[in-house]
Amino acid sequence: MLTLTATARTGNAPLSVECYDAERNPLTPSSRRADGISVPVLENGEYFVKLSGSGFSAPVPYALSATMYADPAALSGADRTPFGAKTLVTGMAVEDTVSFDRGDKIDWWRLAFGTTGRIGIEMDTRRN
Repeated sequence: MLTLTATARTGNAPLSVECYDAERNPLTPSSRRADGISVPVLENGEYFVKLSGSGFSAPVPYALSATMYADPAALSGADRTPFGAKTLVTGMAVEDTVSFDRGDKIDWWRLAFGTTGRIGIEMDTRRN
């Protein structure tokens, strides 16, 4: 998530902030505030910021800042989404790890069944 903030240094001059991807396509903000926007960053690469103002004749000094909040599971590997889920075979135990401090925060697992019934899932987090 990228948060862009523009603050007019003189009064309440109306400033507008927009964000564009590398191909100059406008990105839809996930939220708007009076002084900025938040935009989802879905891929690595360059982004462009457009700052504009209207309704005033004198130059308006401003401060512009950008804050990037990285994908909290970026280091979780391919299994951080359902598309990269590993297969959990019925009746077989698997061992894996997740680590908040190391960035591997999420593991997805896929189950497949050929009949209806109930699913029982057991998890043991005791350290050896």
